[in-house]
This record gives sequence, C-alpha cells and structure tokens, in this order.
Amino acid sequence: MMERQMRATDANAVKSSVRFGATLDTAVQQRLHVLVVAAFAAAGNVRREACGTPRCASNLVGVARLAFPEQLVEITFRVTLPGARGEAAVVNFQLR
Repeated sequence: MMERQMRATDANAVKSSVRFGATLDTAVQQRLHVLVVAAFAAAGNVRREACGTPRCASNLVGVARLAFPEQLVEITFRVTLPGARGEAAVVNFQLR
C-alpha cells in the first residue's frame, strides 16, 4: 500500500516539476512523513527511483496521522531550477 501511494505521489511530482522545467533527477531533498515507520523499509526502492542518480538527501518523519485516514505517506520534494543568470532556484513540492 505504501509503495503504491509513493509511486502515485512521485508521478504527481513529475507532472508538477515539468511545469517548471525540472525533473526529479534535479531533486536535492525529499522529506517523507509516514504513519508506519516499519512500512517505509518496503518502499526503499521507490524512494531511490524517484530521485534518480545520484540520490537526493532524504528525511523520514514519523507522524501520528496524516490528512486522510487511508493516507500512509506524504512527500515533499525540493528541486533545483536553473535561474535566469545561471543561479539555482529551489522549488518545494508537497504532494499527497
């Protein structure tokens, strides 16, 4: 169940990041809020797939509940974007 929710969230993040000219390969950080920390181990491959190579920094936060009863994970991505003069900009995506 968590892997399915993570894959759906990753797909939403890809769609959102494309609007800004980014991909998850440019992710610099991923923060996961999870209900069941033990279930996160089963989703390790999904997390690695989402950030491409090299992997981005990742934080795991255990929480008592999320917005919806069926929700097991909420993910926030930070991706870098090329600036107008070569500077890097960072955009946060928080997806459910």
